[in-house]
Amino acid sequence: MIDTASIAATVQALRAVADQLEEAPLGAMRRMRLKDAAYVAGVSEAQMRKRCEDNRFGIEPGGYGFKNGARWEVVIAPFVDTLPVSALRRVNSVNRARMRE
Repeated sequence: MIDTASIAATVQALRAVADQLEEAPLGAMRRMRLKDAAYVAGVSEAQMRKRCEDNRFGIEPGGYGFKNGARWEVVIAPFVDTLPVSALRRVNSVNRARMRE
């Protein structure tokens, strides 16, 4: 069973991610680096690159891979939709770290 504190933390993480996506300016803030996305998804960078190639933003329904020149980036909103709820806290930490930069 999931305890009440865990559910509350998950709801808080969902709200924080939604708020960050809503408040972020258009452009780079709505995308994350491949390395960060790999950390969030719990996979290697090579696996994340393959996922981006297979799920291209604007081409595949729900795709999140975005080719920026020679580099892959991940469009946050459709990417978050593919993640398990347990990974949302990592999305939150990556976004907070990027906003401090």
